[in-house]
Amino acid sequence: MHTYEIWNEENGSFWTPEPDPSDYADLFVRAADAIHAYDQHATVMIGGLIDDGGGFLSSLFSLRPDLAGRVDAVAYHPYATTVDGVMHSIDGLKATLAQLGEGSLPVYVTEVGWLTGGSAGDPLLMSDSARAANMTELVPRIAAARTSDHIAGFMPYTFWTPEQNPDDREDWYGLWHEDGTATLAGSAYVDAVARRQATIPSRARS
Repeated sequence: MHTYEIWNEENGSFWTPEPDPSDYADLFVRAADAIHAYDQHATVMIGGLIDDGGGFLSSLFSLRPDLAGRVDAVAYHPYATTVDGVMHSIDGLKATLAQLGEGSLPVYVTEVGWLTGGSAGDPLLMSDSARAANMTELVPRIAAARTSDHIAGFMPYTFWTPEQNPDDREDWYGLWHEDGTATLAGSAYVDAVARRQATIPSRARS
């Protein structure tokens, strides 16, 4: 293993009692130094940030300028109701990184997706056919932005969920059903990736 994501949505609800850029920066520096001491070629990335307009990331580098040179990449979760919203969020992150003098840092989209169950009124709740349409559009747009936005990786959220609790949104993100069969969105994702791969010369894929 050579790629490490330090924490998850530390600028959201996964850092308690509330997000703290100073505490997270301390954790990141200690973790990055330990990992790089063991594997100097490792990629150590800031844990998957949610879109907060760039405030948390700006605070990190302001509080700890020594993050520069330790951060190898940024993981990002650009959840949005539409594909346009997802891409706009990624563009916003890159603008923030550029303002910080870190515009060349790779970005790994390690979560993004939509759900088919949960509480009515959830902005990410939609039909599976609507999710499929989004995946069909999102994959080539992410691929097209790989150079301009320095996108180094893309992983939808998520491949499988139990689809049991109608009130738990986390049960309804899966691209595959509980029985292992693909949802419409799962099939659309696979097809979109295959179409993209078919356009890349074999030498570039190797």
